[in-house]
Amino acid sequence: YRVDSATPKPARAIAVLMPGFLGGAGSYDSLARALVRRSTEGESFEAWAIDRRSNLLEDHHGLDVAEVKKDPELAASYYFNEGKVEGKTFAGFRDPSELAFESEWGLPVTIGDLHNVIGVIDEADRKARVILVGHSLGASIVEEYAAWDFDGKAGYSELAGLVMIDGL
Repeated sequence: YRVDSATPKPARAIAVLMPGFLGGAGSYDSLARALVRRSTEGESFEAWAIDRRSNLLEDHHGLDVAEVKKDPELAASYYFNEGKVEGKTFAGFRDPSELAFESEWGLPVTIGDLHNVIGVIDEADRKARVILVGHSLGASIVEEYAAWDFDGKAGYSELAGLVMIDGL
């Protein structure tokens, strides 16, 4: 999320948003929009909402169509009654035997993925611009990130701040 302009404005601050246990990037839509809306001339803010790897296995088609058409029955039909929604039928829930690769998605992978996202920002700018925000489980993840040892460099050393919402 950022202020739209022909030439993107350099961001004064970037909030990197890590969702909670059952959340995804969409959980932060309202907050991200509000942060960016508060941008002013010369003080542009961005919000980067994260999806964890498991979020990429979700089928949102039924929910998305139901939301646009304002008809929750479309979602119920799609997910539970083999209903066809805009030409697509829910493929069903995946058998756990197809998902054995998920067993490798522990904390080091999650922290590594987050580090790769933060790594998109110039190293010289991170300490002044990056605020890592986490909700619920995401709060625990950002706290862990801050304490993580990245080849002798603590995660907190490249952050302007941490925000933990409903975290421990």
